[in-house]
Amino acid sequence: MDVTFNFNKVYFIVSDELSKFAEMLFTDVVERRCLQANLFSELIIINNKSDFEIAVREIIEECKKNEILPYIHFECHGSSEGVSLKSNECYSWDDFGDYLTRINIACKNNLFVSMASCYGGYLSLPILKNILIGHVQRAPACGFLGPIGEIKYNPNHAIEFC
Repeated sequence: MDVTFNFNKVYFIVSDELSKFAEMLFTDVVERRCLQANLFSELIIINNKSDFEIAVREIIEECKKNEILPYIHFECHGSSEGVSLKSNECYSWDDFGDYLTRINIACKNNLFVSMASCYGGYLSLPILKNILIGHVQRAPACGFLGPIGEIKYNPNHAIEFC
């Protein structure tokens, strides 16, 4: 079965105490590459749950009104339990997946997510849980990319996966 995925806007969502580095990455790489490819891009800084929930609502509205097909990249901390924000507030993977599901519905199952966070691959947990219990549930994304373990930054060797 072939799956097709299209996007016309990259959302670069950052919730990290080192957000300045992520902002530079967005400005120096993502924004420039999007301009070259005639794509929209937006940097969103998230400090707490309220900021995240506002961002989700705004993305949903853009999908509905402007026919935006989003690619969402997250720069935040994660664990096997869920995603943590700059404020140290946390979302379980199930709750985080619920918010992404709302966006995925708004863009007609065309959401792709990349997680630059430890255990970002655990976004698969809400999907697997529903499959295992035989419950039909909408998916948080059409596709996603994220590590299944811890990521450590070593300035001498770039990024190490543990």
